[in-house]
Amino acid sequence: MIVEKAFAKYLGCYDRMAASTVTQGLEDLTGGIGYKFDLEKPKYADWILPKGSIPEKLWQEMMEKMKTNHVIGCQNSTKGQPRPQTTGKGILLNRAYAVVTGGEFEQNCLMKLRIPLNYDGHAIEWTGKWSDGSSQWNSRLRQYLAYSGKSDDGTFWMAYADFCRHFNKVYMCRMLDDLWTRFAVKSRWMDVTAGGCTDFISWRNNNQWLLKIHRPATKLVIKLCVPDARKAGGNGRGYANAIGFSILKGNAPNAAKDELRRKLILDEGDGVTEGPNGEVGDYLFQTGTMGRVSDTADSQRTAHASSSHPAPPSLPLATRASSSCCCPASSRAPTSRSGSTASSGCSCRRTSSSRASCAARARRSRSRAT
Repeated sequence: MIVEKAFAKYLGCYDRMAASTVTQGLEDLTGGIGYKFDLEKPKYADWILPKGSIPEKLWQEMMEKMKTNHVIGCQNSTKGQPRPQTTGKGILLNRAYAVVTGGEFEQNCLMKLRIPLNYDGHAIEWTGKWSDGSSQWNSRLRQYLAYSGKSDDGTFWMAYADFCRHFNKVYMCRMLDDLWTRFAVKSRWMDVTAGGCTDFISWRNNNQWLLKIHRPATKLVIKLCVPDARKAGGNGRGYANAIGFSILKGNAPNAAKDELRRKLILDEGDGVTEGPNGEVGDYLFQTGTMGRVSDTADSQRTAHASSSHPAPPSLPLATRASSSCCCPASSRAPTSRSGSTASSGCSCRRTSSSRASCAARARRSRSRAT
């Protein structure tokens, strides 16, 4: 009740709470960075059983994220289509489930899920293989996994193959603890900097942030976001413009002296995408909208980055944006600004890989940026 009232006060009224997405809920409750895997899209359909080309990819991804304290959820999302094979097994449509834990036990890939209880204190649970009372359970696994035979407490186990069959959305939320530092920058697209996406030649005029990485094995998380549409009276998806960013890597010093040429290294896609592979050098992080932003637009965007340096002043840019970089606390290169391009350095001693996380679709771009 107290949390519900706090959310209603934050958003302005109780009605706006119904417009939230699962990703927004995870971020609101944890303060982390959320992202979604749509298992019906071709890219992620290859990750799952039974017809995917790499059917264990989703399982490996979820097990890896559990080890790093990610919060994971799932849902069978539908727009009114009946799915009797799923509902007949006790899985509710358009309801968020929490993935509590998982692992391989006696050559079985099992996952423990939880659904919130109804107002009467009970819940409808999975009734297929490995459900409460299933014949698959033996005495060893009951003891090892602290098996509960209650069929209405909201928690149940299911096999990974059944998970792939009955859920089509997976949500993950990256938790950033005190070892990470956050560097946030607020700015906006306006006038000449409202260059739009790569369909327009004016794309090159979008805000550009130069990141110089001096230490190998640097891990950086970048998030581009806009102010919450729910607080403006819209629903969780009611944004004026789709946004995204590109990451381009500069060439190493060479005889041709073309160090300023940069190639796109962030592939098109949603969610977490592989960014710089821990290599030193300079990387150009360029934000933009998917369409041109009108000079008189009122929509707002925000860009914040995580680092130990104070945020530079807002750019003289009508759409405000916030882009954020997160990296584990360590020594960093100084931050500098030149013209409309901000240069900031983040380097880290503690990590072994690099990732870039974006909240919106990143578009493929030309191989040269000015």
